[in-house]
Amino acid sequence: MNTTNILLSILDAAVHNKPVKLQEDANLGELLSTAQAHNILPLVFEKLCEIPDFTSHPEFEAYVTKSMEIIARQARRTEIFLRLYQAFLEAGLCPLVLKGIICRRLYGEFCDHRPSGDEDILIRKADFERIAAVLQEQGFEAERPGITERQLETLQEISFSHRDSGLVIEVHTNPIGRENKIRCRMNDCFRDVFECRKQTEIAGVPVWTMGDTDHLLFLI
Repeated sequence: MNTTNILLSILDAAVHNKPVKLQEDANLGELLSTAQAHNILPLVFEKLCEIPDFTSHPEFEAYVTKSMEIIARQARRTEIFLRLYQAFLEAGLCPLVLKGIICRRLYGEFCDHRPSGDEDILIRKADFERIAAVLQEQGFEAERPGITERQLETLQEISFSHRDSGLVIEVHTNPIGRENKIRCRMNDCFRDVFECRKQTEIAGVPVWTMGDTDHLLFLI
């Protein structure tokens, strides 16, 4: 079994809470290196810890440290994002969360083992000023201040960075962007996403996102 297939089997084991099974000739060094390259090191490392002999791997301690640091940073970003989203709700706003934390929930108890440096939200153009005000109140700074009405119409996202954690919020006024005619037409597929939105709960915070079919189409 090649490294890619092994990684997929470990992800499957993590998501479905199954034990990890590896062939005796599996190259753990190559597996860990590839997991790190694909930004899933903590998840793979955690599952490999179920294998008794894994602790004797020469780089075990180094990967312990790397994994713990990644998980701690992601847990902090998750906390900050959920606090931000609660502030949106309290301000009467309900941006739709795309990808990111919504998809990471599929990992269950390992949701913070999959790091993400940014979170994407889709908003109505009319709400931009209020959204930006809440972001600034929560410690985020606009990477491109002074957004014009025309830019709101054409830009795919406007970025806000958190001063302490480095978390970036990508604010979208359209899902796909308007760089060309094809992208403009693709946005038409998401005209009704706010009417067909879905609410889920993450760590006690109600979060709005696209309906399942719309979200899958957006990811594709």
